Amino acid sequence: MYRIGFDVGGTFTDFTLHDVASGALHHFKVPTSPADPSEGIADGLNALLSRHGIAPQEISFAGHGTTETALAQGATVLAHDPSFQEPSARRKYESQFAGAHALAATDPATLIELALKRHGHIDALVNNDAHPALRAPLAEARLDDYRAAFEAMAVAPFRLVQLVAPSMRKRKRGRIVFVSSAAPLRGSIKYRFNTNPSRMPRPPNTTNDQRQP
Repeated sequence: MYRIGFDVGGTFTDFTLHDVASGALHHFKVPTSPADPSEGIADGLNALLSRHGIAPQEISFAGHGTTETALAQGATVLAHDPSFQEPSARRKYESQFAGAHALAATDPATLIELALKRHGHIDALVNNDAHPALRAPLAEARLDDYRAAFEAMAVAPFRLVQLVAPSMRKRKRGRIVFVSSAAPLRGSIKYRFNTNPSRMPRPPNTTNDQRQP
């Protein structure tokens, strides 16, 4: 498995890839997109995975640097992870990232409601999911496993977008960034969602939206 941290700077967006098994670190950078930093993040992640031949589902964590960078720029960070249902996990996260808030809620509606109630608006939603790609012969594949993967990687993120997009559209600003995949093979190069809230009459089509050669 691998972990990726990225940091958005004024000129470059820097990435660090950590090979958990070997302990090796690999560094990579791409030009920052000042008008929309999420474009540089998406392009850099795609290029990094392609360069090292890594499939998206081999990433156990991506975005470590996002929290640090957002806090350094004065942003209020509300974070969620399934482990945060345990008070000790929340305390550990908040001690590691001073100023960030770990939320125990798990339901997307509750998460968005808490964020809006506390702060009135959401400037950016970063959805960083990882779900193991389960491989089994067709006759032995379990439908429950398929449903669990679909729920984690498609239904829950879709629901988050449904909930957060109306407030972003009303303010005519906001960013939605997905760093997630459960594909069993390598991800598509230069593939990302169009998440400009002013151009979201319906959820993005994951089969053909913004695909580039």
